[in-house]
Amino acid sequence: GLLVGPEANKNILQYHADWAFISTGGIDAQGITNSNQLVVETERNMIGQSKKSVVLADYTKFGVRSMCKTCDFALIHTIITNPNADRTVLEAAKEEGVQVMLA
Repeated sequence: GLLVGPEANKNILQYHADWAFISTGGIDAQGITNSNQLVVETERNMIGQSKKSVVLADYTKFGVRSMCKTCDFALIHTIITNPNADRTVLEAAKEEGVQVMLA
């Protein structure tokens, strides 16, 4: 299941985490995006309440810009993806200090 919306966001703000693992609808040179505003708001809160944020995305998400911007690379610690991911986007993320892990 997926927990989003005002109550979810209110509850997230009561916690602090070492790590936040988020999904994405797209990653391009401008940052992280997703297709649902409620999901994006919840992900932003998760990022804000954690020390480090990790984006989990397969190569099909690279070079894609979804409707709602989640955040810039500056708020992301690590991107975990597979070796087929778009190198241009990965380099843009690395230039902003994002650690890239290929799995």
